[in-house]
This record gives sequence, structure tokens and C-alpha cells, in this order.
Amino acid sequence: MRKVLDAIAIISFLLSGTVVGLIGYTYLTLTNEKKQEEIKEYIMDQAKDLIQDQIGGFMPDVPSVTGDVVPTAPMPSSPKF
Repeated sequence: MRKVLDAIAIISFLLSGTVVGLIGYTYLTLTNEKKQEEIKEYIMDQAKDLIQDQIGGFMPDVPSVTGDVVPTAPMPSSPKF
């Protein structure tokens, strides 16, 4: 039983150390000016691609020939009494 508890304690210590190490690495990475610019550039490229894909499907083709600005309808005749 003692060996099981020791193994659990060692695993817990390693996991805690990993979490603290990852948090420290993330903090140092995010506060680095060069890394911030790289992250911004990556996000902007991804967003640009997504926006182009979304807009591309909704934009209609430009017609080569167009009609009047306001369609003209025949003038209604006056009612006959």
C-alpha cells in the first residue's frame, strides 16, 4: 500500500511541476515582443483566409449588361366611369 501511495505522490508532483512549467513558458512567450508579433501575424493570416472564403461564396458575378436604373412600367390608364 505504501508503494502505491508513493507512486501517486510522485505522479502528482510531476504533474504539478509540468503545469507550473507550462504556465511559466506561456507567460514568457506571450510577454516576448517578437513572439507577440508572430502570433498577431499568424492570427491575421488565418482570419484573412477565413474572410475571403466567406465573402467569395456570397458575392454575385458582375453583369456585363445592365438595364435602366429604375425599371419602367407602363402607365396605368385612368379608370373609366
